[in-house]
Amino acid sequence: DQQQEARIPALAAREMIEDLGAKGAPLGLVSFGDTSSTCQSARVAVKMELNAGERVLNELNDIRPRYRAQTPLLAALALAAEQAGPDGHVIAITDGIDTCQLNPCDLPKEYFAAKTSLILVGLNVAEDEAGELECLAESAEGTYLSADSELEMITLSEVTTALVDVSSK
Repeated sequence: DQQQEARIPALAAREMIEDLGAKGAPLGLVSFGDTSSTCQSARVAVKMELNAGERVLNELNDIRPRYRAQTPLLAALALAAEQAGPDGHVIAITDGIDTCQLNPCDLPKEYFAAKTSLILVGLNVAEDEAGELECLAESAEGTYLSADSELEMITLSEVTTALVDVSSK
């Protein structure tokens, strides 16, 4: 069922948010495709700050993915990196590549130059698209992880949470 599959990233994100909030990490949320189906739909849904976990979870609960929407992944990553700032972390969950005619390997390095780390998680991504997502993560000197099932996604959320070191914040 397409609607159930669309909820898996949200469920995994919820678990990550709860775990990271418990670690004392500042949290925020950048989304796309929920308010518009265009390449300009990337938005800061919740500004990154301490103790924002409840607001992020509430916003995540309200997101309704639009089918056949454009995927402005690079624009969303740029917004997230700006929100995270130096020494911050960006965790992105996607079910596909940027569909806004941008080359994922051309992610401007300045977005992640200030030691902002990127963990990019691909969920049920086709093999040819996975290569593009790997290239995107590499161009940001980040990490690409993939999951093909809800169980793998939950396991990845545990791994991702462990990769985020908030002790230096």
